[in-house]
Amino acid sequence: MVFLEVKDITVEYRRNEPVIHKFNLTVSKGEFISLLGPSGCGKTTFLRTIMGFLQPVSGKILVQGKNFTNIPSHKRNFGIVFQSYALFPHLTVFENVAFGLRMKHLPAMEIKRKVIDALTMVSLEELEGRFPRQLSGGQAQRVALARALVIEPLLLLLDEPLSNLDAKLRENMRAELRRLQRELGVTTIYVTHDQLEALAFSDRIVLMNQERIEQIGTPKELFFEPTNVFVADFMGLSNRFPAIIVSQNKQFVHLEAAGHHLIASSYKGQTLSSKAEVTLAVRPSSIQLFAIVREGEENVLPGVVISRIFQGDRTVYISSTDLGELTALRSETQASFEEGESVFVKLKPEELVVLTERK
Repeated sequence: MVFLEVKDITVEYRRNEPVIHKFNLTVSKGEFISLLGPSGCGKTTFLRTIMGFLQPVSGKILVQGKNFTNIPSHKRNFGIVFQSYALFPHLTVFENVAFGLRMKHLPAMEIKRKVIDALTMVSLEELEGRFPRQLSGGQAQRVALARALVIEPLLLLLDEPLSNLDAKLRENMRAELRRLQRELGVTTIYVTHDQLEALAFSDRIVLMNQERIEQIGTPKELFFEPTNVFVADFMGLSNRFPAIIVSQNKQFVHLEAAGHHLIASSYKGQTLSSKAEVTLAVRPSSIQLFAIVREGEENVLPGVVISRIFQGDRTVYISSTDLGELTALRSETQASFEEGESVFVKLKPEELVVLTERK
């Protein structure tokens, strides 16, 4: 069931210079959608437009079939958590969470019950008397989340709420946030520039670039089936090189790249004509390095290790090959190679992605 429908939304800060151009999106009830993309691509602008802080120059925002485009933000009953949390410094935790309920003029006893329930939900019921300056970053984030949820919002909007937390706390809060969202069933739009966050708990991801959408899909679709070079690069397929189609069948695409014959799992889009110029992309974790290989092994080419970077439980290897420099990741449990050492580089056919763009 369609809950939120955004139709041809265009937003401008300067006349005839759209920040978002003809943006279309449908969101089902209870769905968790992540807006993913580099800084400046329009993610927060879109969120602020949905919230009602910005007025689009054209297009409509429909919630449960009702036109919300011109409804003031304070009448939309949407909850929002900002990157900075935006807690009132002069109010206690209890008063911060109660703020939205008091704006609705609810009875005092009902406000107290709802606030305590919300603080219990985020495990902060014992801190209701503290002020924001007395909270850790994780506690402040949970207060902001409780304040957004206590009003029982139609829609929950989250603008990079975990970006100010350290890595360990961010990981814990990801799990907590997804748990709460699933328990409450609240429709959620989450803004992030972190691929791991988007992959971790999204039902679908909207990947943006500049003022437009590049691809919408499930985390697996964006991770394994990028539709263009930008999506491939953003989702970690950092090894890319040009190739030419030799032939194609239902199982495989045969290609030539820098004089090497390569095989990729069949492209899932349109049929590719012979001699078509394409880009091949593969993520570092999909490249294998060997000291020796069997004669006739497919998708193998010689290389030389030119850089080795230790990263704790894994090592990054950059090898010079006929295809250019290729980056591979190997766990510390695998055999290691030294800089200057000759290796054989194998590209897994099932994880070699064919992109029709030649870049």
